[in-house]
Amino acid sequence: MKLPVAILILVAAMVIPARADQLVQNVQQALKDEGFYYGEVTGEKDADTTAAIRRYQIRNGLQITGELNDETLKALGVDSSGVHATVKASPTTAPEQIPASLDNSDLREGRRENASPTNP
Repeated sequence: MKLPVAILILVAAMVIPARADQLVQNVQQALKDEGFYYGEVTGEKDADTTAAIRRYQIRNGLQITGELNDETLKALGVDSSGVHATVKASPTTAPEQIPASLDNSDLREGRRENASPTNP
């Protein structure tokens, strides 16, 4: 009877931190994607992670706590279950071609060809 209870406690002790680590790991990746976190994505909330959270909060006008509060998670696009939502960029259109009548490159070339030397 004691052995199954001990195994259950051991398994629960391993599962609960794994969930928390996933949240921290997703936050670290989100902060890294946005240029706030420079370390390895480990899932461990260390001093570098806390500093990155603070930098993110400062830059985004959030309450500066260094903690993963709901406001910070929402701003990062990470929900409390640890899922990191990826935001796809909207498609952009190709720049329009400059009409030949507005292209100044020929004028600059002509000035260079007709320009006299600056040193006598």
